[in-house]
Amino acid sequence: MQRKVILFDWSGTLAKPHTREIFIEESPRKKLKCLYPDTLPTLNHFYKKGIPMGIISNTKQDPLDLQYAMMLCGLDKYFEFSLYTNGKRMCNKPCTCLFEYAYEHFKHKIPNLKPRDMLYVGNDYKKDIISSKTAGLQSIHIVRKTVPIHVRKKYVIRRLTDLMKGKDKKMKK
Repeated sequence: MQRKVILFDWSGTLAKPHTREIFIEESPRKKLKCLYPDTLPTLNHFYKKGIPMGIISNTKQDPLDLQYAMMLCGLDKYFEFSLYTNGKRMCNKPCTCLFEYAYEHFKHKIPNLKPRDMLYVGNDYKKDIISSKTAGLQSIHIVRKTVPIHVRKKYVIRRLTDLMKGKDKKMKK
């Protein structure tokens, strides 16, 4: 099944953990150092293929600050959709309504889109993987260190670039 939309978590997936404040406050060059080395090549790959991408992420910071920081360093061009929630106006993950909201956004732009045509990549098994699957999306758990015993290894990638190599193609819901 071809992916029609790819959604990502931010911290621990695209960016190194505990770097949000640096990302918001520093210069564009320092902002990009918060990203994992495989982030930009992966985003570029799917951007060039014309696959719409988005972000769904919990945050303690002001969501508008994150969006502004994305714009300053040029990352906003990759993401047609971004939803940073701090729990004040919307629920935080693992709430499935966040994924349903993303689906509603994209279904008006992509004919015959179904939730199962969307892929969510996240690093937290409970907040990202279980909640996105519950909302009907396919999901992939990125584990950059040791894979926990309770995690089914066929749903795990170690690097974002594994998505470009098609290592997720064998994965089913």
